[in-house]
Amino acid sequence: MNTKWSGITLAFLLLAGTSQSGMAATSFPYADVTNQYAWAKKAIQLLTGDGVISGFGHDTFKPGLPVTRGEYLIDFWKLVSPKKKPVANLQIFSDVRPNNPNFNYVGAAYDLGWIHDAWLYVSPGYAFHANYHLSFSDASSILVAYLLQQSTAFSTLGEAPLVWTKAHGFFQGIPDISTSLYMNRADVAVLLANVKTYLNITHSSTVTQTVYGGKG
Repeated sequence: MNTKWSGITLAFLLLAGTSQSGMAATSFPYADVTNQYAWAKKAIQLLTGDGVISGFGHDTFKPGLPVTRGEYLIDFWKLVSPKKKPVANLQIFSDVRPNNPNFNYVGAAYDLGWIHDAWLYVSPGYAFHANYHLSFSDASSILVAYLLQQSTAFSTLGEAPLVWTKAHGFFQGIPDISTSLYMNRADVAVLLANVKTYLNITHSSTVTQTVYGGKG
């Protein structure tokens, strides 16, 4: 664990030390990620290259745009399960129906235990609120629930997901963490880049389709 956290810190220090000219030399793809969001450029470029996140066309990324719960869950899935495309066959939440773009991701994530009812204030048969703005607490809850499912040895030692995630460096590099309740696209890019470092994720173009039944 300590080695992994040191990896996150090192990755952030390298990112923070990257010059603007160095970023330009690697053909940064988005014209609207201005100096105001220089702290997120490396993460945005990294995750765009991995196919985890994407822009909106016309060289725009809209870094200040709020992220919804559903959008984050899709991006998180693409990061941690890049070789699996989720296909859910049961509707878990009343407001996430089969024609909803979040349907497969929400259903599969719930089936895998990445959605903790109490932490996200949701319950099967009721609303998931996929269009709600993603809070730092929401993002932490999904991350910690995922980590709990990956290893029986993982524990937060009773700390709330947001407290644990902050304390262990996952929001490192995000300047407005102390003043903002909700996350924008630049914030999410940095968080996911830190998760990628922690989990040592590599990406592949090979994608398989996986069906999840849902807990119903």
